Amino acid sequence: MPAIKKSTTSDIKGNEKLTAPAHAAAPTIASNRASIAGQAQQTLGLLHQRLTDVEARVTNHANAFLAQAQSKSLQAMAQSSPDLKDQLPTLVASLQKIATVTQASQNTRSQAVSNVRAKLQSLVHSKS
Repeated sequence: MPAIKKSTTSDIKGNEKLTAPAHAAAPTIASNRASIAGQAQQTLGLLHQRLTDVEARVTNHANAFLAQAQSKSLQAMAQSSPDLKDQLPTLVASLQKIATVTQASQNTRSQAVSNVRAKLQSLVHSKS
């Protein structure tokens, strides 16, 4: 086994101090990358989960309102209120659009999260 060369550097006062060989820094860089990537993946997972929860609530509430809007009692109320009768179709269309956009957003975000996770993994395994 070859002997490890010790290198020294001088500080401002001219005092010499030992420095680690260049190849000793590589495990530290790799472990730092792994640590940073792990933290990033954990944070990404938490954000993704929270957004998924919020979007699920939006979808559930929109669907509940849409079901209520189709009920006989609300339809009867709309017949007796000109404002409600005029605005109900717009509200229903808006909520249907929100539900569709929310689903598309979930799909897009899931793909983006997968891509970011793959890039984080490649960062951990890269040599430079």
